[in-house]
Amino acid sequence: MKYVSGNYRGSSKLLYFYNGTNLTEYITQQWKTHLSAFRNTSRNVYNYNTINKTDTFFAQTWDTVSTIWRPSNFTKYFYNIDSTTSNATTYKYFTHLGGYRVYSKSDYAYSGGLLNLTMSYNWDTLTTTWIKTSRKTYTYNGLSQKTADLSEAWDNINSTWKNSYKDEYTYNGSSNEWASYVLMYWQSGDWSVGFKSDYFYGCATPSTVDEISEAEKYVNVYPNPAQGNFTIEISSAALNRYNMIDLAGRKLQSGNIEIGNNQVSVNELPKGIYLIQLQGSQGVVVVKKVVVE
Repeated sequence: MKYVSGNYRGSSKLLYFYNGTNLTEYITQQWKTHLSAFRNTSRNVYNYNTINKTDTFFAQTWDTVSTIWRPSNFTKYFYNIDSTTSNATTYKYFTHLGGYRVYSKSDYAYSGGLLNLTMSYNWDTLTTTWIKTSRKTYTYNGLSQKTADLSEAWDNINSTWKNSYKDEYTYNGSSNEWASYVLMYWQSGDWSVGFKSDYFYGCATPSTVDEISEAEKYVNVYPNPAQGNFTIEISSAALNRYNMIDLAGRKLQSGNIEIGNNQVSVNELPKGIYLIQLQGSQGVVVVKKVVVE
């Protein structure tokens, strides 16, 4: 929230509601200068299952004319017997249809208690089937530390997987603290380094890999490739800001994000590959890639 010369300007207010330790509702309000007051913009509602895991997450937008909450989308989560996430299916609300329709899903597979594969799909309304869009495979060392993950995009024309980008991690010994992180892109038949960070620890430390892996489940960037603008879809309050960085490491734009759909304009950016760095107040950092065409 910003306070400038006795007036709120360009500011927002976040309202959190809890049932015990569970976040049940999250409302974003924006300051309206002409009204000298905050007004609702979006709301997110969480329901929990019997094992205290998120069962459904509803995203809603505020209708300023009718002064009611309008449905936007919701995600339903499913779990394995060991409480790990097995599936997350998202449904979008279509006003002209008067209801929700299935939109996308991600399936999660594990080996030895470790996540080793995420498969993402979009629902094709013409063929009424799931269409593969992307997959991510994970590699671990003998200490169960994630050392790499490979992201691939599905080529529907040639019916094959194509390399997109990969992350590589090193650690400080047996601790779960990163020593380095490298993001690489597949270009012209080979991997090229797009981003590298070395980590040094003092009083404040970066997020652990477990925290980052958990946060990644609640982030979706689409359409990708993007033209004109793209959406950062967030379903966790752990992330609240983004930075857009080119492959030379230059920060091109940044801004606040909130639970729900966040529109980012890329009209003035040249075609190419960019990094979307998502940050949270607790130090969580997630890096996504977007292609601007």
